[in-house]
Amino acid sequence: MKTYEEFKTFCNTSLNNELNNQSDLRSKVVKKLIFFRALITLQVIGILALMGVFELLINIIEDNWFYTVVSVISLILYVVLIVFVYKHQRKIRNEFTYNFKLRIIKSIIEFFDKSLNYQPNNYIPFDQFEKSGLFPRRIDKYYGDDYVEGKLDKTNIKFSEIHVFVEENSSDNKKTLVEIFGGIFFIADFNKNFNGKTIVLPDKAERTLGKFANFFQSLMKQYGELVKLEDIEFEKEFMVYSNDQIESRFILSTSIMDRLTNFKRKVKKDIYISFVDNHIYLGIHYKGRLFEPKIFGKLVSEETLRVYYEQLELTLSIVDELNLNLRIWGKE
Repeated sequence: MKTYEEFKTFCNTSLNNELNNQSDLRSKVVKKLIFFRALITLQVIGILALMGVFELLINIIEDNWFYTVVSVISLILYVVLIVFVYKHQRKIRNEFTYNFKLRIIKSIIEFFDKSLNYQPNNYIPFDQFEKSGLFPRRIDKYYGDDYVEGKLDKTNIKFSEIHVFVEENSSDNKKTLVEIFGGIFFIADFNKNFNGKTIVLPDKAERTLGKFANFFQSLMKQYGELVKLEDIEFEKEFMVYSNDQIESRFILSTSIMDRLTNFKRKVKKDIYISFVDNHIYLGIHYKGRLFEPKIFGKLVSEETLRVYYEQLELTLSIVDELNLNLRIWGKE
C-alpha cells in the first residue's frame, strides 16, 4: 500500500498542474454561481413586486379579467425562469464535479493501483446491495457514485459510495425518508467456499443494553440464528447471525475475527459485513459525501487531500487487512 508521504510527493509533482487548473476552473464556477444566485434573488423580488402591482390594479379596476389573466401568466413565466436558472446552476456544479473527479480522483485512484477502473457517476447496483442481506427490509430510495472495480493481486473487488433510505412515519404521522446506511460499500471474492449466509453487524446492543443484549439480539430472526463465538474482543464489537452455525464458525476463524476486530477499531466507524455466495460484502458508514470537491472555499487543501488518501487507503486495505489474497482452500 502507498504511504501518505508517497501520496504527498505525487500530489506535489505529477498532480500539481492539474490541481492548479481545477482551482482556476473552480474560481470561474463560483463567479457563475454567485451571478445565478443574485439573479434568482432579483426574480423573487420581481415576483413580489409584480404581485403587489397587479393586486393594486385589480382593486382599482374591479372585475377586469384582463389584469387577472396577465398577472397569472406573468407569475407562471417568472416561476419557469427561476426553475430554469436553478437547473442551470445545478448543471454547472455537476459538470465541474464530474470533471474534477475525472482529472483528480481518477488520478489518485490510479496512483494506488493502475489496474483499478474508476467511474464517477456509477455505483454498486441495488441487486448486489440487496444480495448482501445486510438490510433485509423494503428500500425506498437508493443512489450512489464513485464506483471502483479491479483486481488486487488474486482478489476481484468493487466498491462505491451508496446511500440507502427507508420511508418511516414521523411524529406527526407524515411519511419521511430516513437514511439507514450511507458510505462505502465494498464487495470482494472471499478465500473460502461456502453455501450459507453469515451476517456480522455492529454490536450496538452490547454497548447500550449490557447483560440484556443477548435477549434482544436473539429476537432478530430476519438475519438467521444468533451465533455465539469464543472471541470476547470480537463480540464486544459485533453480533453474528447465520443460517448455518457450523459454516459461520468455518468462515469466522480465529484469524478473521481478530482481523475484523482490528479493522473496526482502526476505522472507528460502524461497519457491516456479510458472507454470501463466496463473497464478502462490507459497508463502512460515513456521514456526508465522499470525494466531493469544495466549490466554495479552498478546493484542495492539504487536509482535503489527506481525507481522500485516508478514505481510499482504508477501503483498499480491506484486502490486506482481511488477508483475502490467501488462497489455501482451492478457490482461485
